[in-house]
Parts: sequence; structure tokens; C-alpha cells
Amino acid sequence: MVLLGEGRDSSSSSSTQDDSHRYIFQESDFEDENFNAASFVARFRRVAPLDSLKDQLRIYSAGLKQQLYEIINRDYTNFIKIATKVL
Repeated sequence: MVLLGEGRDSSSSSSTQDDSHRYIFQESDFEDENFNAASFVARFRRVAPLDSLKDQLRIYSAGLKQQLYEIINRDYTNFIKIATKVL
């Protein structure tokens, strides 16, 4: 798998910001209002094999899901309060 910053210690933190050094893409690549998945794949396909890009995207997605899970669990009481106020 092709990774940026392969010499970095990836176990130092589980945050997306630290993990962004492990991927051929940056988190900011997804923030553009006009994000286009086909253009994204075409750009990074020149840098890495498609299977490698797919693997990196899956790992990145799993990390985001884990972060969301941790945030919801940490702030569960606040989420419930907000939800009850909305109803």
C-alpha cells in the first residue's frame, strides 16, 4: 500500500489529523463543496494502484466512524438533551 509519511509512528494517536499523514489524500480533499468522486479517484489513481486507494479510503472511513462513535458515547447525555428539546 502506498502511504505518505510511512516512517511516522501510526500508533501515536487515533485522530484523523494524525492519520492524514498516512494516506495519499488529505482530509481537506473531501471538504470542497463541489467534491467529485470521479475526479478524486482519477487524481489519486495516478499516484497509487486503485486497490491501494480503495483500502486507504476504507481505513479512513472506519477511523471516522470510530471517532463519531467515541464522540457520541462521550457526549451521550448532551445528544439526548438536544434530541428531547428538538421534539
